Amino acid sequence: VLCRAPSCVEDPQAGALEALEAQDLRLLSDLLAEEGLNLAPDHAYPDRGFRTLLHIALERGDVEALRIILGGKASPHYYNPSLKLAPLHVAVAQCNSKAVAILLSALEPGNREPKDRAGRTPLLLAAQKGEEGLACLNLLLDAGSSLDPVDSRGGQSALQLAANAKCWPAVSALVARGATASQSSVLRKL
Repeated sequence: VLCRAPSCVEDPQAGALEALEAQDLRLLSDLLAEEGLNLAPDHAYPDRGFRTLLHIALERGDVEALRIILGGKASPHYYNPSLKLAPLHVAVAQCNSKAVAILLSALEPGNREPKDRAGRTPLLLAAQKGEEGLACLNLLLDAGSSLDPVDSRGGQSALQLAANAKCWPAVSALVARGATASQSSVLRKL
């Protein structure tokens, strides 16, 4: 039995957003699962800063909504051209290791290293977060994230960003995985 308000039938796109914002996960699930509705799960909502349903769920830290939206065919690698970031950036920015793990399992290996507007991959962002981002950094390393990228604004590697954040467990994890880029500048900080 489909459970939904009449307004959702008239505008399922707005209905899905309303359901997410009201934390009505049953209605959100019903709308995303129903065939024939004109509902694009990767739609960017202009009145919500061009965020998608996935983006909004990640910002709220709502892991159950994340699973529902991904199950509703939202693309885990959708790169938001307005915000210049991917869902994995949002999960790492929130330091939500559960969401990072879910997204990593849904992403193909070639789609795990998008760059944001500052040229940062999720690994670079996790390194910049320091202790707070350590769990995400370890998940990204376990998933095989490349140690090579540097951000486009400061030319810093993950190793440099972790050292700048004074997160020595992250520095150790990166070195253990073979990070060597600009170690001389990192060692000066030690």
